Amino acid sequence: MPAGVAAHLRITSADVEHKFSVNGLDYQAEATPGVVTEDILNFPKPGDYDVPCREFCGAGHYAMRSEVRAVPREDLREDFRNLRPDERVTCGPR
Repeated sequence: MPAGVAAHLRITSADVEHKFSVNGLDYQAEATPGVVTEDILNFPKPGDYDVPCREFCGAGHYAMRSEVRAVPREDLREDFRNLRPDERVTCGPR
């Protein structure tokens, strides 16, 4: 993600209700089956931000963690050029 640039999010769930937050930011969102929630998220400075699930959603809940890396805007293109095809995902397990 580019730091300091607003990102448009579209969030949904395929199974149960999930709620996530971004550590270090005052941000929470819900993912509800059958509903697409739209929101804007902005990472104010470069860094790695942990994104844990905050709603108990089943047996694997405690392993539902993700991370977003915010990079300086001017470095964004370079970061994408260096990604391998298997690294180009929108979300998934760590």
